[in-house]
Amino acid sequence: MAWLAVLPLAAAVAVGTWLRYQQWFDQVLIDDEWHLVHRLVLSTPREMFLDFGYSDYGIPLGLFYAALGSVTRLSESVLRLPMLVAGVATLVVLPAVNAAISQGKKAAE
Repeated sequence: MAWLAVLPLAAAVAVGTWLRYQQWFDQVLIDDEWHLVHRLVLSTPREMFLDFGYSDYGIPLGLFYAALGSVTRLSESVLRLPMLVAGVATLVVLPAVNAAISQGKKAAE
């Protein structure tokens, strides 16, 4: 019967994952992702780390992609993968954090 308590969370994670994934391949690189692609092509990781320039891109994510690009071939799907993983992980982590906080408040009462 303990699995019945987890069933709503599992259903929410499944629906949330499906909603996040359903249009994943239809997305196009724009804004920050597009600036990042230009930085990957035109700059070294050192230059990316030291640059706080004109275009807006995430320096840590740029360094991650530069390291990943030295190991494997980068594609649009690979560039979007960390956001997909983070979105799905959020569906699991936030309810767990909420439950821990709620239990802490109940114990303090």
